[in-house]
Formats: sequence, C-alpha cells, structure tokens
Amino acid sequence: MTADGGPRDGGPYRLRVLIVDDDVRTSQRLAMMLGEDGYCAVVSKDGKDALEAIRTLPPFDVLVTDIAMPKLDGVALIEGARALCAGLPVVIVTGHPELLPLRPLALPPPVVLIKPIAYMSLRAIIDIASSDISNRKTDGRKPT
Repeated sequence: MTADGGPRDGGPYRLRVLIVDDDVRTSQRLAMMLGEDGYCAVVSKDGKDALEAIRTLPPFDVLVTDIAMPKLDGVALIEGARALCAGLPVVIVTGHPELLPLRPLALPPPVVLIKPIAYMSLRAIIDIASSDISNRKTDGRKPT
C-alpha cells in the first residue's frame, strides 16, 4: 500500500478511515474488519493522538470517533479535525449518548451510532459519508 492509501500496484483508491477510541481492542477490531473490506484504517487511542495523525498523515476521508476519551474528548476532536479538514465526514460511535453536545456540530452533521454497533451499519454509513469524496478521487479531481 502507498502512503495515500492506494495499493502499490496503482489499483483503485482505498478510502482512508481514522478510528479513534480509548478502547484499543475495539478500534483495532474495527480497523481489521475495514482493512479486510478494502479500506485503509488507522487507529488512534485518544483525541490528542488523532489530531496529530490528521496533521501529519495523508488526508483521511472519514473520522470514526468515540465521545468519552482521555486527553481530548470526541467533541473537541471533531471541532479540531474540521478546523484542519473542513467538511470531514464524521461518525460518532458512543456508549454514552448523554455526552453528545446539545449544540449542533459543524456541517455536515455527524452520524451517531450507539454501542454496541453492528459492523455492517458502520460500513454502510462510511460508504455513504464518503461517496462524494470517492467519486471526486476516481474522476481525477482532488477533494476540496
């Protein structure tokens, strides 16, 4: 695989998904399943590490994040990520929906899944959230 998430043989672009959760086993399991389904999944253990990944690694197409995490919670992560990558699609995966902010987050609004989640639901949401980005990359234009 190349640094942009594409296969070494020049094949089709692989969507880059950043998974952020302090439950490392869960996030690694999701990354493994996404990888088996053709995505390029990167795992961060908290919001602070995730923001560093967003700053330093090739661009991500979708952010999947928990809300309740040490160092930097999911809400602050989403705000920071979107300051760096406006319009980044976000999927919130949480066991604590009561921690979701009452004020709306920046557009596009994040999709919320309550733990435990069904993997196929997450995958379908990632596909929908990233379909516009994927279309722009396959037709040769860079995402805006």
